[in-house]
Formats: sequence, C-alpha cells, structure tokens
Amino acid sequence: MRTASGPSIVLLTAVLFTELPPAAQHLLERMGAGAANFSVYINGEVAKTEARERDGENDHLIFYVLQSRQFTRAAPIEPAISAREFSASRKIPAAVLRRFRDFVRAPANDERRRYLHALLPAADPIAYLSTEYARTMQSLHAKEFGHAPGYYQSRGHSTDTSVAANYAVWTALSVLHAMDPKLKLERVLIVGPGLDFAPRTSLDDRFPPQSYQPYAIADALIGLG
Repeated sequence: MRTASGPSIVLLTAVLFTELPPAAQHLLERMGAGAANFSVYINGEVAKTEARERDGENDHLIFYVLQSRQFTRAAPIEPAISAREFSASRKIPAAVLRRFRDFVRAPANDERRRYLHALLPAADPIAYLSTEYARTMQSLHAKEFGHAPGYYQSRGHSTDTSVAANYAVWTALSVLHAMDPKLKLERVLIVGPGLDFAPRTSLDDRFPPQSYQPYAIADALIGLG
C-alpha cells in the first residue's frame, strides 16, 4: 500500500500494476495476475487475509476455552487430544460443551476474557463456539496428525508466541557470532513479536497477556556477548 500523510490523517490507496517494477510485473503475469486483473487479485488476497485473521482469533478463542483454569472448575482439555477425539467421532464431547457454557456465563473481568467475549455473537454463542471448535479441531488435527505440508500457508494467522519460539533466533545469532566474533549488534528490530494470549498448548493465564520475545532476544544478545 502507498501512504499519503497529512497533519492529522493518513490516506491509503491501492498500488497500481504500472507502479510495480518490471520484475514484479513479470512474476505476477506468470501467476495470472497481470494488468487486466491485478485489482481482482489484490482484492482476493485482502479477503483471504481477513478470513485468516478471523480464523486465527477464533483459534485462540477455542484454545483458551479448552485450557483456561480461571473461569471454570472443570479440568482443562489439551487441544491436540481433543482434536484427535473429535476427528474420530465428529461429536463435540460433553466436557467441551460444559466449558462452552461456563465461558459464556463467566463475567468478562480480565483482559483475555474481555477480548474473547467480544468475539462472541449476542445470539446463540454456544452454536458459534461449536462451529469454531469443529473448524479449529479439524485444522489442528491436520497439523498434528495429518502431515499437511501446506498447513502454515493456509491456517489462521497466529498472534501468539512462546519462549521456545525464540530458539531459532538464538541459533541464528549464535551462528553469526561464530562466523564473526567481532560482530556487534547495537539495534535489533523485532517485527510482529507476538503475544502470549491463548497458545495452542500450555496456556498459563494467571498473568495478563505478555510478549516474551523482546526479553528473550535481549537475553540471547547478552548471553552470546
């Protein structure tokens, strides 16, 4: 997108095909998205992105409802195990339905619940949770048990993170340090660090949502010298 900023407003206008460099134009033409249908292609990509963002948020909604210990006394449910059970029976287990009811009745009195409750429709929230549970469990089953090679290219966008996710960054930094021990990194840009909001597994919602990655990267930089 191109931006044109004024004193108090920011205007976004769509990029035109003719504004792209020749190499990009050639690549898009090979993909079937030339000048004649470039706007259709862009609109389609925007729609797919919006759908993936919506699915990703609902994934977090379901992962939270299954695992949280804050709004119910029911035992937490591991999402991957629930995905396997649902794939075998195509029925929503009674324990899951109990958690749906408890979540809908629970007051939205913390940061996670206020946000997640806002995703629910006013009419028949249990039906909404049931539909999103089925979609999320099918997607998770494909990831954990279906060996789906294109899973990360089509699943809902994830806004989550964890300390373990920073291992790849630490490895890359350690390789750079080994290649050039004199290398000094004074500034590090973290793009989209994620938030520990309602991860797929090992949810601990005793504390407000937080991002681990800035601290994990700082620890890696200091530890590697």
